[in-house]
Amino acid sequence: SPTGLKFDQRSGNILAFGIFSKRIDQVDLRGTFKMEIDGKEIFPDDTDTKMFSTNASVPVEKKMYKFSEPIEAGNLELRLKYKSTNNALTPFVAHDVTYTFMIETKDKI
Repeated sequence: SPTGLKFDQRSGNILAFGIFSKRIDQVDLRGTFKMEIDGKEIFPDDTDTKMFSTNASVPVEKKMYKFSEPIEAGNLELRLKYKSTNNALTPFVAHDVTYTFMIETKDKI
């Protein structure tokens, strides 16, 4: 089921995001995700995580996906759904997935 969080009213625009895991094999070969902000689909179900993911050898800020148009985040709800699917190249191992966002803050509230 999707995980949700509410952006603070001080949040301005989401400029970029990345996916981090110590088990990059699991994320790259098995992982897909869906992202919605306030019910608007940003990435559809089953979006491949490979182009968004990194591990400890590459800092997440070096491989963040930059949105072509900033996405307003202030006081909106973000919903993420990560899914691990079968892949013969890598058997399932429990792993954490961390989503990182680059967000500009509003100057005044």
